[in-house]
Amino acid sequence: MRSGQTSFRMLWIPVLAALFGADARADADEAAARAQVFLLAQQRESGPIGDAETSPLAALAARHAGADLDRPAWQRSVRWSIARESEATRPLAWEILLFTKLRAQVPGAALQKRVARLVELQHQQWIDLPPTRYRNAARPGEHPDPRFRFRVEGRYSDYGGWGKASGQVANILDTALAVWALTEAQKAGQNVGGEVFSRALTFLLKHQGSDGAWGMPTSGARGDATAAAAFAMGLALKGYGAAADAPLPKGGNVQAQIDLAVKWLKKTASATINPGTGRENLEAYRLWYGLLLDAIGQSGSDALVRIRSQLLETQLEEGAWKPGVAKSRGDLVRTTAWALLTLPKYESPARVEPTIEKIWARFGERASESEKKTAIESVLRLGERIRQPLILALRDERRNVREIAVRALREHTGQDFGFRSERSHAQNAEAFRQWSGWWLTVRGSRGPSRGR
Repeated sequence: MRSGQTSFRMLWIPVLAALFGADARADADEAAARAQVFLLAQQRESGPIGDAETSPLAALAARHAGADLDRPAWQRSVRWSIARESEATRPLAWEILLFTKLRAQVPGAALQKRVARLVELQHQQWIDLPPTRYRNAARPGEHPDPRFRFRVEGRYSDYGGWGKASGQVANILDTALAVWALTEAQKAGQNVGGEVFSRALTFLLKHQGSDGAWGMPTSGARGDATAAAAFAMGLALKGYGAAADAPLPKGGNVQAQIDLAVKWLKKTASATINPGTGRENLEAYRLWYGLLLDAIGQSGSDALVRIRSQLLETQLEEGAWKPGVAKSRGDLVRTTAWALLTLPKYESPARVEPTIEKIWARFGERASESEKKTAIESVLRLGERIRQPLILALRDERRNVREIAVRALREHTGQDFGFRSERSHAQNAEAFRQWSGWWLTVRGSRGPSRGR
């Protein structure tokens, strides 16, 4: 957005807070459409979008943004996730969160197996650590803050938490993600068990500071950990209550500790930095804080409106969101999915898709040339709204659909990026990226410029 427009829009944040109004809704719709095209452009021939962690996350985020996961490209991603064997916390958790939304499409055994494995990864004992494990932490006995308790006691308070994988040190963010996934699994009818949530509460309460905030194993208070922990505490408390077969951890009122965390977060709230770390893990902070505010009925708060407005300001031309501290291009998939989950849940902006699907359904693999021309004419009558659905159709499994889509695009736009319907997705990958880039440029030229 141009500099003058940026300051003007920020003046309207109190108004947007009421309903996240019409202009912001339209901007969010456009942002979601651009992001979906970007995510599909990252899909590999075998189906995944990114890696084992980001592929189910991307599908979950696209669904949140209104994408139809029955489309062949998304189906390939989902099938890939179902077929693989996950062993790490984050892929398991994102798969569970996705599968609970797609119960009609996912075998019950696939969900049940992942729930059981994630429960197994929860730490149920204390782990002694060598003195040099964390060089920047306080020495044993020097720091009273429970966020550094592993150094005070000469051991890490792992009990009840989750690490990145089996045998790895537990941390707040992986624990929060696991609790979120298991809560959704329990809602979907899986038998999780109240003792799992009770242990998680023990872990989270033990590591909360007197100011109400949480940190990671080598840090003091930080926004992403605090928002994630407070969100997970609320879920764990509900999960425990639903199961009612395990005692609550000793000491303190859990809800009071959540309220203390929310107070700290409101005091330090920012749309442009992650309190305590600067730009590091900024996208995770936005996601967890948004989830927390939604959970406590404050989705219209000024803080969340500012965060969402900032996201709309900083989306890249290609439809992605750049990490505050980028480590690899794969991080773009992760941060883009997180951003979509942070934005409000809307219906798909491509409302013309059902009409196009009806047209596609009429033509099988043996369609004649005249039938194909009829299909192209029918599609073109839908006007400019067809552009994004046609580009997404280039990823369709059906060759005739790809042929009709690319021919319609050529006739409608006068562009030709070398896409050939008879080629595989891998062979057409560069052409698809060029079509996606063209569409994003056309969309961007209609409205405000995007962050770079």
